[in-house]
Amino acid sequence: MSGSILKYVAPSTSTTVGESAEDVQSVESRGEMPEVSSQEASYVKAQELEKIMLSSSGESDVDEDSDDDEEEETVRLSVYSDVAPWPVPVPDVLRVDLIKRGSEPFQNRDGPFSPVERQGEKSKGKSRQLTTAWFYKALPIGEKILRTWMVYSPLKQSLFCFCCRRFAVDDKVTGASSFVTGFQLWWKLNPKVSDHEAPEQHLTCLEKWKTLRAGLKLQKCIDHVHQTTVDREKRKWRDILHHLLDVTLFLAHQNLPFRGHRETMSSANKGNFLELVELLSNYDPILKEHFMRLKHAVASVKRMTSYFSPKIQNELICLLGNHVKDRIVADIKKAKYFGILFDSTPDVSHTDQMCEVIRYVHIERDHVEVMESFLGFFPVAEKTAAELTENILQHLEEDGLDISVCCGQGYDNAATMAGIHSGVQAKIKEINPKALFMPCANHSLNPCGVHSFGSVASCDLFWNIGESVFLFSGFYTSLGIADGKCRCDSEKTFPNKMEHKL
Repeated sequence: MSGSILKYVAPSTSTTVGESAEDVQSVESRGEMPEVSSQEASYVKAQELEKIMLSSSGESDVDEDSDDDEEEETVRLSVYSDVAPWPVPVPDVLRVDLIKRGSEPFQNRDGPFSPVERQGEKSKGKSRQLTTAWFYKALPIGEKILRTWMVYSPLKQSLFCFCCRRFAVDDKVTGASSFVTGFQLWWKLNPKVSDHEAPEQHLTCLEKWKTLRAGLKLQKCIDHVHQTTVDREKRKWRDILHHLLDVTLFLAHQNLPFRGHRETMSSANKGNFLELVELLSNYDPILKEHFMRLKHAVASVKRMTSYFSPKIQNELICLLGNHVKDRIVADIKKAKYFGILFDSTPDVSHTDQMCEVIRYVHIERDHVEVMESFLGFFPVAEKTAAELTENILQHLEEDGLDISVCCGQGYDNAATMAGIHSGVQAKIKEINPKALFMPCANHSLNPCGVHSFGSVASCDLFWNIGESVFLFSGFYTSLGIADGKCRCDSEKTFPNKMEHKL
């Protein structure tokens, strides 16, 4: 009676093949192909992929990025990490790059392999799974050789033929090999794998693969000159980006501004970023050549890719900032328990900016240190306790931090934040009672100092005079003086009579 209870359990929908072995045989006999999945439908066409490859080679104008750049970059990275997103037919630019990489990065022969559930009550065994042994072929003399053509796609959970997939003309024609569209019937690996290795179609694709790989290695291809030019351009733009990234790291480490008054090539002071890049160009021939070409293009009113635009600078800063933040969040998660510190202040545009600081214990070997890491600012629209609590919880969730392991919270002494009944600290305690509230020591010390000095008449007079002088000098400087006259009406600027007298 072993396994009889399994008929009362519904198989998992995530690993179930949508058709039984008999259905697959009937479909193959009619010459029909199964429906394309949602993942296959999202694969880009060859023309779109060629544009992505050209843009990565530095042949497009980077300063004129479109709104689809992020999506194209995601697709491009998925093409280089998994065999399933490859378009059919594969463009020549992508084909050459994949041949240089070889099949080993795509094989995934060590798994993990997802099991597949078989349909039908007569099938022997409900679940079947691919194993690493299928990637090796046993020879009559007892040796085993690696099937270099066999690659596994974790994205589609299917087997593909590396050479047939790359040289296929169309994967939707009648009679297309299942190793081109994706093979998943693990109970039919024997004899399907052996049958795929014997036909002339597979041997022809295998010969094309090996011949092209040998030609690229020996540099004896027909388009060797063109390919050498493409590779040289790739190395040039990669070196330029490395220089720009080093400049960005230096300015960020020294806390220096990037931009200048005018960031044009003819400006006397183009700012720290461009001036530092120009300084490095005196010692690097690649950067020097790029600068000379850029100046010539500006003089002749031509467009040229520079990677110097403010958009590229901001992108480099964001990439570095996100990396640093990810490292900090990883350290916080490693420490597990943490405390939160939030406080807001208005900026120049009178928008309240809430700062997020996380306090945790960082242990590195025998060194133990209490860290307070700043994770960023976020604007606050409402100042009610409910809205502030929602914003705090939302940003903690976005950073991947769990409020349930928060063991402390610190704010100023305002009733909205520190109220014991309806304040932010009370609302967070309702979610996590272990998040103990401690008032900020600096905010507590400030009122103490104010009241202490206020009790002494001479101190109170001294600070009042100092504050009046500060306000007067600040308003006087902001108004400005032109030809001995004030630029604006003092009555409108100082509606308060006391301030007007000052």
